[in-house]
Amino acid sequence: MIDTEENLFGRKEAANFLEISTRTLDRHVKSGRMNPVRKNGMLFFHKSDLLHLKSTDEIQNPHIVSIASHSQHTASDASSINKYKILWEATKENLAEKEKLLLTLHHQVGYLESELKNSVPLLESKNSQMEVEQTVTFLKNKLHQTRIGKALFMVLFFLSLTACFIILLTLQRGS
Repeated sequence: MIDTEENLFGRKEAANFLEISTRTLDRHVKSGRMNPVRKNGMLFFHKSDLLHLKSTDEIQNPHIVSIASHSQHTASDASSINKYKILWEATKENLAEKEKLLLTLHHQVGYLESELKNSVPLLESKNSQMEVEQTVTFLKNKLHQTRIGKALFMVLFFLSLTACFIILLTLQRGS
């Protein structure tokens, strides 16, 4: 506790005094139930504000308080206890069903993840397909050029053979 002219508590000390967490204390500040004093960028709480808050039970969860007071009033009533038991059993069954569903979904996600790891990504597949198409086009052009080259070679071969034949005939007539 920090002693000044007034009794001020730091954030952690105030939370300990109220028997709550610092996060819950921050929620009380945010909701306006507490008005801290800022000094050097830190929050301090007046002891009187903490005592007031503690005495009004504003710091306790109203749901927990109402259940606790309700159970004190009806603890002797056997039918109420039976209702709680039935509610408890129904909740346990519901939880078991949800756990089974969660387990099934977990297995399905695992199966889908393994399928995904073994699959080829769409973009990679399209890129591979484009590469294959480009290779096919290149090979077709190369084949066409080779055929033209062969045809040209054959034409030149026959022309040179014809020229040789004509030269031989001309030489034989001249002799």
